[in-house]
Amino acid sequence: MEFDPDKFFDELSAAIRTRKPFPEGLGTMIDWCSNHLPHDDWSKIRSLDVSGDEEAARNWIPEVLKKSPCPFEIRALYFGLAEKCSSEDEEYADLYVAFMGQYDPADQEAQWVFGKQRHYPDHASLNVTTLKSAGLIFNRENGEGLGNEGNFMFALSYTLLLTTSLMSPELYGGLGTPAERIGILAGWDSGDLMRPGELSRDGFVPNGEPMI
Repeated sequence: MEFDPDKFFDELSAAIRTRKPFPEGLGTMIDWCSNHLPHDDWSKIRSLDVSGDEEAARNWIPEVLKKSPCPFEIRALYFGLAEKCSSEDEEYADLYVAFMGQYDPADQEAQWVFGKQRHYPDHASLNVTTLKSAGLIFNRENGEGLGNEGNFMFALSYTLLLTTSLMSPELYGGLGTPAERIGILAGWDSGDLMRPGELSRDGFVPNGEPMI
């Protein structure tokens, strides 16, 4: 069975819009992935404990800004997945946050992320081990893992569902911006980005249009 990116992105977009609790939404995506690209790795992925990840991530963005204040008014958040390698050349994803001073909701290609006002703080990665553990399962040295397709699907699902779960009125207030809506862009630095929605004073607002 081959990986169908269109069906995957449709399913992930639907999971984002349902706004289930993070572990439940991620479990739904893992089930979908295992049905559409069967492999024994998915049982290993299900065994990863993500129950504390959302709580651990709740102070992530405020702490990054405390250590490295943004020099301009924040108009958008970018959640990037960078590719890293273990000492055995096993690839895994690292999730970090960056801040933008411009945002255009009508720009479906999100070119605003390349605008002049960009704040990429040092030490902005999320300090949990899930993405690395998953990458080392899919891309383990013995070659028996599902590989990059599995890591691609899991890392995107994890990132989009976790980061949108963090979009709260408290986070909005802490950003100290006059913008009524703060744009959200998330995905792989190498491409395959999603526009899941916006952060407002009332919390997360899912994108009603295609997210990719």
